[in-house]
Amino acid sequence: EKKARVQRSEAQRRYRQLAYPDHRVNMTPERFQLTFGGPKMVRDVQSAPDPRVSGFYPDAWQREMLDVVDRRGSALIVAPTSSGKTFASFYAMKKILTHNKQTKLRTTGLLSGPLLVVYVCPTTALVSQVAAGVYRRYGAVFGVLAPGLQYKTESCEVLVTLPECLEDILLSPQREAWVARVKYVIF
Repeated sequence: EKKARVQRSEAQRRYRQLAYPDHRVNMTPERFQLTFGGPKMVRDVQSAPDPRVSGFYPDAWQREMLDVVDRRGSALIVAPTSSGKTFASFYAMKKILTHNKQTKLRTTGLLSGPLLVVYVCPTTALVSQVAAGVYRRYGAVFGVLAPGLQYKTESCEVLVTLPECLEDILLSPQREAWVARVKYVIF
């Protein structure tokens, strides 16, 4: 108990010390932490540069996903919000867009158009945000499908949608040719 009192007393002394005007930091606690605490925060996710992406250093799991896309494989990626799924998924989009441009794939066998990437968002607000990101990177190659919002769903190369809308498409017999064009679904 004496040790706890001493620790409390020391913490109060340090707090009072910070309260003096000549000891103030003049920034919010969040800004202070971001500015000075970054190197002290443990984040061992093995981020490293990768020539396949720009603008960020992908984590180990993201590089593994890029490898899967390079092998034209499929993977189930489960990662928390703000972990970089969208940025990593831009690589899959780029690969499909490049493939479509190089092969000028429009009508071949069962395919009645270019290959597709479907990006599934949990909310309509995120649909708009992801669609804006795709547009900023690749131009008007995207389509949007959400309740009350439908844009270029038949002619797009990247469809941004909601889970219930994707379910409707997948279960529709009239959409079989469209579904056959889907190469990646990013959920």
